[in-house]
Amino acid sequence: MSDETTTTNDKPTEQELGELKAQLEAELKQAELWRAERSNLEAEVQRLTADVEALKGERDTTLESLRAERNNLEAAVAKYRDLVTATNPAIPGDLIQGVTIEEIDASIVKASALVEKVKAALENQAKQSSVPAGAPARTSTPPEGLSSREKIRYALEKKG
Repeated sequence: MSDETTTTNDKPTEQELGELKAQLEAELKQAELWRAERSNLEAEVQRLTADVEALKGERDTTLESLRAERNNLEAAVAKYRDLVTATNPAIPGDLIQGVTIEEIDASIVKASALVEKVKAALENQAKQSSVPAGAPARTSTPPEGLSSREKIRYALEKKG
């Protein structure tokens, strides 16, 4: 048996060193690109966050304006309802309903039709139970056929 010893050199060769160096440089370039991209993305997030905050402020302002306009509209509709009630005294106020002008106008049409039906029914009822004008004709009992006492009472009442 021979005594052979093999020694291995753990040192990389020049070619291996060159490949490792090229690989390291490529990875450093990629890392630099990623850092730049991250920086760009962070700036974009900050810009978008500022945009979102600005939009929230606009939304709040718009909502306040909308609430004010809704209150104005409700007040105007209430005034319109009051005006319609005042200008239509034949229609009971509780028949005029609605939260929009269109609904109020529709309720006026319905209420007017109801009032006309009631008027017609009352007029018809009044015609059916009417009493003729003037007092009824007096009927007198002729004095013939009355007793003496009844004739005296009849004459006194007639003079009376």
